[in-house]
Amino acid sequence: MAYGDNEGFINLFSEHMTKKNPKPIKVHDDYILKMQISPNNKYLATCSADKKIKLFRVNMENDNFSITEHKTLKGHLKWVWDCQFSCDEAYLITCSTDQTIKLWDVEKGELVQTLKGHEKGVICLALNDIAD
Repeated sequence: MAYGDNEGFINLFSEHMTKKNPKPIKVHDDYILKMQISPNNKYLATCSADKKIKLFRVNMENDNFSITEHKTLKGHLKWVWDCQFSCDEAYLITCSTDQTIKLWDVEKGELVQTLKGHEKGVICLALNDIAD
């Protein structure tokens, strides 16, 4: 569906695309380290070495796949390595070399909480968030 590269571009593709792949989209100023699709395919999140997280709305119609920028999340002080959506897509959790984990409100694009206490950078996340 999509992949990111070391120059901050997102490349979109589909198994069923009959046209040439769309032109890559520049979304970050540095490496894209992680891309994550939300559980219901409504959002795409990207994490980068530029310390930012970008949220995009995903549009899928008749085998056409496109994204539109929704929010840019800023608050980490170093590379953002990983992200995970909550099962209801209301929240995004991110982690960084700055030794923090952050909880974001997806719709508002606002920081909800910062978790501190790690002595080294946090580079990956696992979330067990099961819907009732």
